[in-house]
Amino acid sequence: MSIPLPEKQPAKEKPLRPIAERVAALLKTTHIGESVYLNNKGLQGPHPLLKDGSLLLVLRTMAGTVTGAQTIRPTGENRLLAGTKKKAAFIPVGDIPENPDSVVIAEGYATALSLAVCGAEVILAAIDAGNLLSVAHAVRESWPQTPIIIAGDNDVTPEGKNVGKRAAEEAARAASCLFAVPPTDHKADWNDYRQQNGVEALQRAFMLSAVEPEMPVAEEVVPIEENIVSSTKLTVIEGGKKEKKATDPLKPRIESREEGVYWVEPKMDKDTGEIVNKEQWLCSAINVIGKGEDEKERYLILEWSKGKKKTVTRKAIRAADIGEREGWRMLKAGGVDVTTKSGLRATLGDWLQRSAGKEMWSITPRSGWHKGAYIMPDGSIIGEPEQPIMFNGGTAAAEAYSVEGTAES
Repeated sequence: MSIPLPEKQPAKEKPLRPIAERVAALLKTTHIGESVYLNNKGLQGPHPLLKDGSLLLVLRTMAGTVTGAQTIRPTGENRLLAGTKKKAAFIPVGDIPENPDSVVIAEGYATALSLAVCGAEVILAAIDAGNLLSVAHAVRESWPQTPIIIAGDNDVTPEGKNVGKRAAEEAARAASCLFAVPPTDHKADWNDYRQQNGVEALQRAFMLSAVEPEMPVAEEVVPIEENIVSSTKLTVIEGGKKEKKATDPLKPRIESREEGVYWVEPKMDKDTGEIVNKEQWLCSAINVIGKGEDEKERYLILEWSKGKKKTVTRKAIRAADIGEREGWRMLKAGGVDVTTKSGLRATLGDWLQRSAGKEMWSITPRSGWHKGAYIMPDGSIIGEPEQPIMFNGGTAAAEAYSVEGTAES
C-alpha cells in the first residue's frame, strides 16, 4: 500500500524591503569617484559609484521621498532598481532650496548636469521624455510662480517625428512654462550641443531657444435650427487669435541695430530692482533678407552696407557655410566685421539661420530668362518674376551692359 506524499507547497516569495531602505543600503556599498560614463560625455565631478564602476543616482519626489534609483554602467547602459516608482520622481543636480528663483527640467542626468552652467538654481533630471509631464506638474504645484524651462531632446527624424520636442512642449503647456530643444538639424540633446559647440554657445543657445508652447484654440460649432431647410453651419472660434504674452525683460536676446548686432544679457540689481543690460558685440549691421535655393543647395540671403558711401551689398551664402569658417570668411571679405570669439560666433550663426522667413527665393548663377523675368549680366532684373529671384553669379561682360536712355530714345 502506497502512502500519498504531501503536496509540494510553492516557496513563499521573500517580500522586498521598502525601496528607500534598499537604496540606502546600496548607497553604503558605493565609493565616491569619477564616472567613466560622465567622463565620456565630457563631464567631471565626484559621484557615488558601485563596485563595477556603475553610477548610482537616487530618485526622489518634491516631498523629498526616495522612490528608487537608476544605475548607469560605464558603457552607458542604464536601468532602474527593481521596485522604483518613476512617475513624478526625478534626480536633482545638487541641493534643492525652499524657494528657488528658476528651475530647469531635463530628460537624462548628463543633460541636466551640462545645463548647470545656464544659471538655474534648481536642475532636475526626469529620466526620460515620458516622465517630463508628471515632473513638470509636480514642480509647478510646489512652486506656482517660479520660472521653469523644460529642456527637451531634439529627436528629429527624416519622417518629421520628434518625440523629445513633442514631450517637452506638452510638459511646458501643462506647467505654463517655456521649453527649449537644441537648435540642430540632427538628433542631439543639450549635452551633445555643449560638446559640439562649447559652454558659451550652450548658454546662449539655451536661452535663445526657450519659447512658449503653442496653445490649441478651442472650437465650438454653433448648431442650426432644425426647421431651416437650406443653411450653413457656422463655426465660432472661441477667443480668436490669442495675444502674445509680454516678453520676459530678463530673457537674454539678440538685438539688431544700425550700429551692429549685439548679444544682450539683462540682470536685475537686487538692491535697486533696476535692470542692467550686459552687451556683447557680435558683428556689424546685417539684415537677413530670406532663404533661397538653386538646383543643388539652399542659401541664406544677407544684406549689409559697406564703406563710407554705405554701398548696399546683397549676397546668397550657402546654408551649409553659415556658422562655419568658410561662411565667416565670405562675410568678412565682403565687408562685414565679425567677432573673433567662437562662442559668440556660434550664437550669431544660430540667429542668422533662425531669422530667415518662410518665403523661398530662387537662386541662379546665370543671366537670361528665369522664372518669367530676364536677369541682366549685372544682376538687374527686367520684368516681374513668378517668385523672388536673385542672381548669385558673375560675368566679365557685366560692365558692357547697363541701362541707358528711355524707350523713346
